[in-house]
Amino acid sequence: MFSNNLLKSGWVHALFIAIIAYPLGAVSQKFVVSYTDSNILVYTALFMLSSAIGLLFVAGPGELANQTVKRYETWIYGFLQIFSLIFFLLIIQYVSATEGAALGIGSSLFTLLLSILFLNQKTNKYEILGSLIILSGLYIIISSADLSVESKALLVLFVILRGVTQGTQKIVTEVHKTNRKAISFKSQLRVTGFIMAVASFVFLTFLLSVSFIKSSNNISFLKYFPNFSDFSDFNLFLIAGLHGLFIVSIAKYCEFYAGKTIGAKYLSSILSLHIIFVYSLELILANFDLVKEPIINMASGCALALILLGNFVISMAGFIKDFHFIKKGEKQDTLANLDGNFIDNEKDFNLLKLNMSNLLSLYDHNSKALSKDIKIDRIKLDNIANYDYGDLKIETILAKTVNDFASQHVSTKDKLTKAYNRYYLDHKADSLFKLRQGFKLYYLDLNKFKPINDRYGHDAGDYVLAETVSRLHELDAVKDHVFRVGGDEFVLVQTEHLDKDLTNIIIETIEQPISFEGNILKISTSIGITTSKEYDNLDDMIKNADSLMFKDKNYR
Repeated sequence: MFSNNLLKSGWVHALFIAIIAYPLGAVSQKFVVSYTDSNILVYTALFMLSSAIGLLFVAGPGELANQTVKRYETWIYGFLQIFSLIFFLLIIQYVSATEGAALGIGSSLFTLLLSILFLNQKTNKYEILGSLIILSGLYIIISSADLSVESKALLVLFVILRGVTQGTQKIVTEVHKTNRKAISFKSQLRVTGFIMAVASFVFLTFLLSVSFIKSSNNISFLKYFPNFSDFSDFNLFLIAGLHGLFIVSIAKYCEFYAGKTIGAKYLSSILSLHIIFVYSLELILANFDLVKEPIINMASGCALALILLGNFVISMAGFIKDFHFIKKGEKQDTLANLDGNFIDNEKDFNLLKLNMSNLLSLYDHNSKALSKDIKIDRIKLDNIANYDYGDLKIETILAKTVNDFASQHVSTKDKLTKAYNRYYLDHKADSLFKLRQGFKLYYLDLNKFKPINDRYGHDAGDYVLAETVSRLHELDAVKDHVFRVGGDEFVLVQTEHLDKDLTNIIIETIEQPISFEGNILKISTSIGITTSKEYDNLDDMIKNADSLMFKDKNYR
C-alpha cells in the first residue's frame, strides 16, 4: 500500500528523471557534440518534437487536447525554453560550461522564491537553510570568475534571468490548468504531448528564423545557432528521434506529473541532483574511452557541492513534510494558498456558516463526530462555526466539502431522529425502480407512543423516537434505509435477501425497554409490508403497506 501511495505521490517520478532520464539525455547530447558535426540546438528541437509525437501516439485522441493547445501556459512554456537557451549561451560567454551547468542547477533557488511570491506557498527553516547554501555556491562561482566588475554584474544579471526563466517553467508544470485536470494515464500523456508539440514548434520556428538572420548577417553571438544545412542531417534526425521517443517523452511525462503533485520547488530541487549521476555516468564511460573524463577544478567543485547540498536539504524538507500524506494515500494541494482558492465574498461565507450550523445541529453540536464523518479536521470546522467573514481564510475546496455534505445530509435527514426524510425516500425508491432492483418496504407505526408523550412530556417522546431510530440503524439489512415519514411513522427499505422476513427482528428491536430519566418506557409497533415486484411506484406501495399496517394494529 505504501509503495503504491509513494508512486502516486510524484516523488518517484522526480527521482526517475534525476537518476535515469536526465543523465542518459545529457550523455546522449555529449555523444552528438563529440562524435558528429551536428548542431546541438537542432538536435534539441528535434528530440522535443519526437517526444511529442511519441507521447501523442501512445495517448491517442481524447479529452483535453484542444484545451491544452489553447491554454496560455502551454505557449509560455515553449517561449520560456527559448529564453532559457539564450541566457545560458550568454552565461557561458563568461564562465566555463561546467560552471554554467552549476549555475543552472541553482535555478531551484528562484523556483522556491517564485513559489513563495506567486503561489503563496509557505516555507520553513530548512528550505531557508537550503536556499542560503545554494546562494553561497552561486557566490563562489561568480566571485572566483576572472572578470571585470562590469562583466560580473552582467553575469549576475544573466544568472538571475535564467533562474527566473527556468523557475517559471517549473511553475508552469504545477499550475497548468489542463495538466491539473488530467487524471488518467492517457490524459496525462496527451496533455504533456501537446505541450511538447507546441514547445518544439516554437523552438523550431525560432531556430529557423535565427538561421535566416545568420545567413545574411555576421553576428558573433549567432555562432552557436544552426545554419539551414544543419536541418538536413538524416543521422541527426534518427538519433534525435530515438532520444525523444525513449528518453525525453518519459522524462517530460514524469516532469509534468511531479510538477502538479509535489510542486515546482521540490521538483526543481530534486532535478538539480541529476548532475551527480551525469558526472558518475561520464566517469564510467570515460574508462572505456567513450567520452572525455570530466574535469572540475577545486573552486567549481566546492561551489557545485554547496549547490547540490542546498538542493538536497530543500528536497528532504519537502519529502518529510509530504510523508504523512503519502502514508494516508493523499496528495497535498500545492496551490491551496492561492487567493483564488479562498472564499472571497461574504455571501458565500454566510452560506457556509448556515450549512455548518445546520450540520452541528444535526449532530447535536458534536463537532468531533461530524469531523469523523466529513473527514475534516475538527479545528477547521470549529473555526467556521466561531469566526466571522474576514477573520480567517476559508479554502474553497473546504467550503465545497462542507456545503456538499450539508446538502446531502441536512436536506435529506430528519433533524430529531437522524433518519432520512420522505423526500429522500422518494429519491431512493425512484432510483431502485429505474434500476429495476427489487426491494421490500416495511411501514411502521409505533404503538403506546402517545401515552408516553402525555405522561412524561415531549422530551421523553423525542428521546424515544431518536432511540428507536438509533436501534433500527443497528440492523444490518436496513441500517442505511431508515426513513421517518410522519410523527411516529417510519419506513424501512430492504434491498438484499428479500426472501428473508425482518418482521420479528424489527418488533424485537423496537420492544426493548428504553430508559429515560429513571423511567422505563416501552413501545411496540405495527407493520405493513409490500414488495416492489408487485408495483411500479412508491405511492401505491406505501398506500397498501399503510392499509396492511392498520390491519396489523387492529389485530394487536
